[in-house]
Amino acid sequence: MTETTAETVLADWRAKAQVARALGHEHDAAIIEQLCTEFARATENYLTWLSEEDAMLYSGHARPFLRRHFPRWEAEGNARWHPHRKHVRQYRQCILPRRYDASAVEAEARAMARADAASAEAA
Repeated sequence: MTETTAETVLADWRAKAQVARALGHEHDAAIIEQLCTEFARATENYLTWLSEEDAMLYSGHARPFLRRHFPRWEAEGNARWHPHRKHVRQYRQCILPRRYDASAVEAEARAMARADAASAEAA
């Protein structure tokens, strides 16, 4: 039996939408497809798998950090071995802390300060 995951649920319901359409139930198919699209959009961070290299770039953590957490995350369903490349580790994007670009945050803060100063002078 296939493991039930968010990915398999989406795939199964998208297939059901195709069957409904083939049977002439266009309205039902459209509703199912819309629900699948909205669910996929709402859970994009969960559905996105990152390679170890991409996970390092995304999080700012080094390979040893990711590998140390891999067994626990794998047991929880948040890390896996690539389905077609068995030696490649993957991580759900949602499990990784997001690395922030400090220079972008500083630039945004300066821009906000300039805008506040300009509005104060205009008042």
